[in-house]
Amino acid sequence: MLRLQTLGRLRFEGEGTATLSSRRKELVLLAFLARRGAKPLARAEAAALLWQDRDEHRGRQSLRQALLELRRLVGEGLMVEPDQIRLAEHAVELDARVFEQEVEAGRFDAAVARWQGDFLPGAEDVGGEELRSWLESERESLRHRLRVAFTGLCENARRRGAWQDGIAWAERWISALPLEEAGHLHLFRLMDLGGRAEEALSRYVAFRAQLRAMELDPSAELEQLGVVLERSSGSAAHPRASSAALFTPLLIGRGPSLAELVAARRMASEGSSCVVLVEGELGIGKTRLCEEFLRRVERESGTRITSRAHCREGAGPVELGVVAQLASGLAAAPGLAGARPAALAVLARIVPAIRTRFPSLPEYSGSPEVTEAFREAVAAVSIIPHRSATSRTPRHRYGQDR
Repeated sequence: MLRLQTLGRLRFEGEGTATLSSRRKELVLLAFLARRGAKPLARAEAAALLWQDRDEHRGRQSLRQALLELRRLVGEGLMVEPDQIRLAEHAVELDARVFEQEVEAGRFDAAVARWQGDFLPGAEDVGGEELRSWLESERESLRHRLRVAFTGLCENARRRGAWQDGIAWAERWISALPLEEAGHLHLFRLMDLGGRAEEALSRYVAFRAQLRAMELDPSAELEQLGVVLERSSGSAAHPRASSAALFTPLLIGRGPSLAELVAARRMASEGSSCVVLVEGELGIGKTRLCEEFLRRVERESGTRITSRAHCREGAGPVELGVVAQLASGLAAAPGLAGARPAALAVLARIVPAIRTRFPSLPEYSGSPEVTEAFREAVAAVSIIPHRSATSRTPRHRYGQDR
């Protein structure tokens, strides 16, 4: 059996025939003939399809060479006549056609397994505008059938209550067609049904942000699903009274924003730099959102956030005011003694509580800079002091807590 693979890659193979993938124009022409079935193709049309950049004589000459090569591969299955060419119906097995037959027969899992990527990838530059137009039409037709297959698989899993199976199919769907809303909608709904509402909300926020970045408007259905996920996430992930305030009426609508902060924290924990800007009109709850996020971080990590600060107009020099607020949170933090005395002396000028705690600090010498001193203090309190299991004497001298 002679086979032509066109989904995700382009290559020809058959019994006793070495695999061929380097003759792109010849194989694209073979794919074009295979998609036509038994319908003949005029030789002039074939020449114009692939050799549009050449004059008629040179185009026909190139076509003759290509047909000689294809005849060597396909044999009598390729019928070449003076004015037209055609491929016998069963001369070559075309993976795209088998894929369509599997979808039509309802063998969705087999069809999805056969899909390796778009039809004739990278073939846009093989011919002219007519070929590119044909390629896009064929690709969209095959993508439509892929959607049908994935929709059938996801809905079948949902009917059976097999949430994890459905999620796996939806993940493969969005891997194949990353910007298609339909696949994401199925994924988010199946995650919600499977008890993974918080993860669904986080994925929803990321996908919605991706659409916005590409200047694409989310559909009304997607936006409505976001509200559903927000409520599901609130009831599933925060069942205890201590955290029920997250989804009080004043914070309804901010679930996606909270999920975006959570996603940013996950990126930071994995080593990626991340800056999040929370902006909006005065009084809409930005501070409350950020405070709830910090409380959530403390609950989930089991650690205490030592320093935080607010920037307010009219509160003096902004940089110094913010550093003073942040440094005041460090004044009583364990491990602060690990910073150099010179750095602590700088911070003690704006946070007197530091000098109260360490009365023997040297006088301020102008070095290091305030921000450098603050960074050193943060690094010091971020390191958990090591205590020997047999030691009962606390260490108080500078530098020994590192």
